[in-house]
Amino acid sequence: MELKSRPATASSDGASVTGQLSLLGGRIAVDHPVGRAGAVTVSARRSLIEGLAGPDVGEDRIPYRFTDVAGRWDHAVSDEVHLTVSGLYTRDRLLGDVPNKLKGARGGWGNRGIRGTLETVRRGVRTSMTWGRAVFDSEIDLVPFDAGRKDLTDAGTAAVTWNRIESDVVEVTVSGVGRGGAPSPWAVGGRRTSTGVEYRGPAPWPYPGSANAGRVEQGSEVARYAVWGSVRERLAPTVEVSAGLSLETRGVLTIDDDLTAAPRVTVAWTPDPDLRVTAGAGRHHQYEQALAPAGFVLGPGLGPGHLWVSARGRVPALRSDVLVVGAERWLSGGWLVSANTFLRATTGRLTPRPDSGYVRADPPVQGAETGEGWAVGRTTAVGGELSARRLAGRWTGSVAYSFTRARMRTEGRTYPAPGERAHVLDVTARVGLTKATRVGAVLTASSGAPYTRFYAFRCPEQNWYCPVADGQETIAPVLGFVEEPGAQRTRPYFALDLNAERAGRVFGVPYGVYVQLRNVLGRDNPSAYLGSILDCADDGSGPCPLTDRFEEGLPFLPLVGVWIRM
Repeated sequence: MELKSRPATASSDGASVTGQLSLLGGRIAVDHPVGRAGAVTVSARRSLIEGLAGPDVGEDRIPYRFTDVAGRWDHAVSDEVHLTVSGLYTRDRLLGDVPNKLKGARGGWGNRGIRGTLETVRRGVRTSMTWGRAVFDSEIDLVPFDAGRKDLTDAGTAAVTWNRIESDVVEVTVSGVGRGGAPSPWAVGGRRTSTGVEYRGPAPWPYPGSANAGRVEQGSEVARYAVWGSVRERLAPTVEVSAGLSLETRGVLTIDDDLTAAPRVTVAWTPDPDLRVTAGAGRHHQYEQALAPAGFVLGPGLGPGHLWVSARGRVPALRSDVLVVGAERWLSGGWLVSANTFLRATTGRLTPRPDSGYVRADPPVQGAETGEGWAVGRTTAVGGELSARRLAGRWTGSVAYSFTRARMRTEGRTYPAPGERAHVLDVTARVGLTKATRVGAVLTASSGAPYTRFYAFRCPEQNWYCPVADGQETIAPVLGFVEEPGAQRTRPYFALDLNAERAGRVFGVPYGVYVQLRNVLGRDNPSAYLGSILDCADDGSGPCPLTDRFEEGLPFLPLVGVWIRM
């Protein structure tokens, strides 16, 4: 986790407070001076969604809430020495049963992060020393549930899960100070990072739905050391080059097969003040990767976490090579137009084997080895984007289009990557009707996402769709059937949102009232593939009708909110 935050904006006049409240939650932000040489900023959010009732929540209200708090303290020890401490806390809580989806599970998950930096600037040299720590943890327990509730009859169950990922970093950087606010002309540094992963719970399941794939217990801790350097040089009045190199290893002062190098270079050409063309290439290594959801999944972004594994043994590190070329130009009327192309190749990604057929309960990692049902793949993505933005004036807006082609290659098979969106269009517009009133609209459209069709077995053993008992079920039971990877696509996505805001002052206090209309066209935009169902006859006759299931998208949703600033 990389933690960045803005400095406090409090002045000698005292504290400033901004509060916001809507039907979905509330937020407050406070900036306050601390002594003569310091200031602190704190912001917090709390959802109110558990207090809303809707047509699909059964006997309970929505049993979920989130809370997050962020803060930063800046202190000038002297004119040359500054101290900055920032922190973040987030927590999601599952408070009750989810009708038709999950029963008998309670728990929470979230992040905690803290970072402190002591910086000195003397004789044109900036030296900074940083310590940081980030922790993600999730814990799911089982509780009794009302077996008489009809809306829980088909709901899935969870398993006791404990998951923790923590990382500590110590870093020292020495850099030159650019003149007139320009970027640093050079920098060198060193870093030690220690990352630990612990997990006790059900084996992560890479396919939709819940399945008993066995239980996994794992723990590892890996420390890495890195040194790097970078330079920035103007070769001509219109050409600037920036280059850097990072070397990482597990040992100290050892050069062996574990040493990895990550070079990068960027060239910027500015033939005139309104036009800038850039090209860059670089390599990045990531030594931990997430494999699949762990615990349960209720929908996109609503789950207690993923199983993370560290690179060791035959579990590889992720290596990404990126090439980017782009240009942007200012036009008359306050328009900024840009065009970008990119190519990214990533190796070392753990993924389920691409073979279609029966799926067995194979854990993804066994010690430092990959599981039987998993393989190491390569992802290649190429694409481009065009955009135009009007950033100032009575009316502002933007239009952006992007094209992407992403492919996975695993064990000689090539197929669409899960995150590919071939075409994406975003259009925004905002108009000031009066000095105090503004209205706007947002349109988003995209191609469907590829998915791999999977269905669990819900039919008699004598039906030809069911697996033949071959004596291996006691070791790795058959849990379902998977078709060709990425062979299906969801329907295209299309949504139109409208908003309006009026700002003013009451007794000298700034305020604003806003209205948002989400998905005003009421389109059913499926947000995630939930698996397929085989509806087989009880007598074993075939064929069995197949039904694909998707997470329902956001319906037409009106929201009202208010903010004040003091």
